[in-house]
Amino acid sequence: MEISVNGKPVKIEIAMNLAQFIQSRGFKPQTVVIEYNGEIVKAQTWEGIVLKPHDRLEIVTFVGGG
Repeated sequence: MEISVNGKPVKIEIAMNLAQFIQSRGFKPQTVVIEYNGEIVKAQTWEGIVLKPHDRLEIVTFVGGG
């Protein structure tokens, strides 16, 4: 299936929830904010969100520095 991540198409071969997807892409859950189909979703809900074809994700990563 294909979803959109930050405006780019991404193919997913197996069904997975949002938490699994974030982990599979190497993101640290405590450093990202996810917008799922136009709605910001809390990390506590990621396991209950099963990705479907044509879903849209926007992933914003926090970066520290100084």
